[in-house]
Amino acid sequence: MREPLNQPNPKHRYVNNMFDRIAKRYDLMNTLMTAGLHRRWRRKAIELAAPPKGGLSLDVGCGTGDLTVELSLHQPQAVIGIDFSVPMVTIGQHKITNLNISPLPSLGIGDALNLPFPDETFDTVATAFTLRNLTDYSAGIQEMRRVTRRGGKFVCIEICPWNNGFLSWAFHLMFKILVPLLGIVFGRDRQAYKYLPSSVSQFLQANQITALLEESGFSDVKYERLAMGAVAIHVGTAD
Repeated sequence: MREPLNQPNPKHRYVNNMFDRIAKRYDLMNTLMTAGLHRRWRRKAIELAAPPKGGLSLDVGCGTGDLTVELSLHQPQAVIGIDFSVPMVTIGQHKITNLNISPLPSLGIGDALNLPFPDETFDTVATAFTLRNLTDYSAGIQEMRRVTRRGGKFVCIEICPWNNGFLSWAFHLMFKILVPLLGIVFGRDRQAYKYLPSSVSQFLQANQITALLEESGFSDVKYERLAMGAVAIHVGTAD
C-alpha cells in the first residue's frame, strides 16, 4: 500500500469536488446519458467476472453503489464499495438500506490509488467508469491487482475512444454536444458535464487498457465492446 500524498494532485482535487457537487443528480444523469443502458452494462460485467458464491468482492469507485449492488445480487460472502466522494457514498448507503439483500453490502470512503486493504484480499475486484478519473491509470490498476487474490477476477467498465469511421465520429459529436446540454438542463452543472466528454477523448483505447492490465499482473485479459463500440468491458485473472 502506498503512502497517501501530502498534496493532492490538481486532477484528484478537481474530480473529487466535481463528484461531490453532482452527487444528488448522478443517478438521473447516468440514466439520461445512457438511455438506461448502464444497468445492462453492469449486469454484463458481473456475469463476465462470475464472482464465486461465498467469495469477497470489492467495487472501486463505487459512486452511489449500483455496481456494488449488482455484485451483491450474485451472492458473494461480502461486498465492499469504496469511493472518495462522501456525498456519493452517503446516497449509496441510503439506497442499500432499502434493498432486500443479505448480507447487505458495505460502503466506505477510500482512495483507489491507496486501497485500505491487505494484499490478495478479494476474489473479485470491479470498477465502473472510474479508471479514467484517476491521476495515474497504471498505479490504479496495480493497486487493484494488489488486493486481488491469485486466480481472482478483475472487471472494468469504461467509455473508451475508438476508431470506427462514421459511427465513432457521430458518437463523439453527440457526446460532446448532448452531454453538456443535459448537464445544463438536468444536472445543473455545465462544467462537470463538459469534463466527461473531455475525459473520454483523452483516455486510453481498449487495447491500451489491456496492455496495462497485463503489465500489472493480470492474464487471460479479454474485452467486449458495447454501445456501438463506445463502452469496453475488460476482464482479467490475477496471476
